[in-house]
Amino acid sequence: MRALAVLAALTLAAPAFSQTLRPRVRSVVPTGGQRGANVDVAIAGPNLGYGTALVFETPGITVAALKPETPAANAKNPDSKLIATLAISPELAPGRYAFRVVTPLGISEPGTFVVGQWAEVAEKEPNNTPQTAQTLMGNLTVNAKSDGGEDVDVYKVTLAAGETFVAEAQAGATLNSPMEPVLVLRDATGHDRASASALNRPNARLTFTSRTAGEYFLIVRDLRYAGSADHHYRLMTSTGKPSAASSPNLTEVEPSDTPKLAQTVTLPATIEGQLTSPIATVPDKDHFRFTATKGQVILMEVFAARQGSRLDGVLAVLNKDGGELASNDDARGKDPFLAFTAPDNGEFIVRITDLNERSGPEFGYRLSLTPAKPDFALTFAPDCLTIGPGDRIPVIVNATRQYGLDEAIVLGFVGLPPGVQLVGEPQIPKGQSEVTLYLTAAASAALSPATPLRLTGTAQGVTRQAQALQEDYVKNGDQLQRNTRPVPMPLAAVTGPADLTVSLATERLELKVGQTVELLVKITRKPGFDTKVPLILTGLPANVSAAPLEIPEKVSELKVVLKAEANAAVGEVRLQLTARSLVDELHFSPHAAPPVTLNVSK
Repeated sequence: MRALAVLAALTLAAPAFSQTLRPRVRSVVPTGGQRGANVDVAIAGPNLGYGTALVFETPGITVAALKPETPAANAKNPDSKLIATLAISPELAPGRYAFRVVTPLGISEPGTFVVGQWAEVAEKEPNNTPQTAQTLMGNLTVNAKSDGGEDVDVYKVTLAAGETFVAEAQAGATLNSPMEPVLVLRDATGHDRASASALNRPNARLTFTSRTAGEYFLIVRDLRYAGSADHHYRLMTSTGKPSAASSPNLTEVEPSDTPKLAQTVTLPATIEGQLTSPIATVPDKDHFRFTATKGQVILMEVFAARQGSRLDGVLAVLNKDGGELASNDDARGKDPFLAFTAPDNGEFIVRITDLNERSGPEFGYRLSLTPAKPDFALTFAPDCLTIGPGDRIPVIVNATRQYGLDEAIVLGFVGLPPGVQLVGEPQIPKGQSEVTLYLTAAASAALSPATPLRLTGTAQGVTRQAQALQEDYVKNGDQLQRNTRPVPMPLAAVTGPADLTVSLATERLELKVGQTVELLVKITRKPGFDTKVPLILTGLPANVSAAPLEIPEKVSELKVVLKAEANAAVGEVRLQLTARSLVDELHFSPHAAPPVTLNVSK
């Protein structure tokens, strides 16, 4: 993880209400800036006007000034903004950098700021026709947006004969923008000379080399002709003479059009290739031969559409005689991926074709062939671990085991604030894929700034860093459905007092089959937090029930009755009780009690 820079802090009064929606970054204007420059940026979204600090994932971006536009005192969940002056280091690598806004209401969902290498300009409206086109000269980045439905932006470039023009429009996940850009380059007579779209990927990129000197017009629009104040895009354009590319990878060698002509490669291998055919009516097919042992898993991936190629690749594995064993299309957007298990010892052949049987100089690809090793991937939620003094919060860790890895995965947190401790055995047991861990903050824990958080897992000599997941809930009938999505830059912090803390009157319960026992639940409410508190009790044995599971408004104690039916499972289990402080039925914060042991006997 890159080092974090905590950039600026202001003293602001917290709002009067105790529960509200998590701050969220809705827009960043402009969406990026040139390295080495200072940029004024407006960051807008719900509750951002309460922001006290801005945290980036890189020390290469610092805040020279931070001015919140605080909403009215009686406003709830307002759309407000921060005005920040960002200083970008001239040494910072171009790319996409995450940030979060720290507020008294919590840490925001992540936002994105893009650092570029070229001068940045703003789109100048009106630029909807060739007659009003905005002129672009040299290497530039244009900060623009599709303002409304059917908006079309037109840019004019002048090219010399033999000059290469490259244009890339970034949007989608790169900018957290709903824009799906389409690029079309037309000559002065109105004929289309090149095009690209963001279908199945966030960005659109085209490359064109002019045969004759003249003016050309670059048209940018949304794929569905949509537009709004949030449909931002970054248009990067450059001109120059084409240059030969160098690569440490293998290069495809023709002819390789049939299994018998397959090029032999040794694994692991990365091959740079291109579907080109000397006969226009005969589509090109590229074949590569490799050797594998029975049961060996080979990971095969094509990188094409994601890199701006027109190739809609189809990947197939053949036996040595050309019989098809496996195939894939569109696993990574338009790019294919296969995890192929060799059925026997021997030679096998990889074939790459275009779905629509096309070929040409714009149909390049990179093919990766890698023998798989036992591995795993980790995720955890929530993405920001904010905890009040005396509180206890759950952290759900999931493992996706791959290619035979079955051992226990040892877990470790790096970056927990002082006074915060991990409770429970930090591992995912052998053969299991999920564990819930708990973090506690001492009652004396001091407020801490947001700090970088890293969760890692180690098994069979392999160490992987966990991906943070943001949780969202939707109503599905009478049930809440939990959805997650990966987000960058997980943080941890000790905040002010939690809305509530929860405790139990005992650490152990004895329950006989056919009888009941009471579990006394106590909550300590923060002043002003008076709403109802739902309870979740997990770990109950078969045919043992618990009710009621909701503490009424302004009430701080509840007796939960556990009842064992005549056919209840006997034995000793650990129960976990979690209380939820509600914003509404879809937004809440969990607070856990220490576990209780339940012994069911006859």
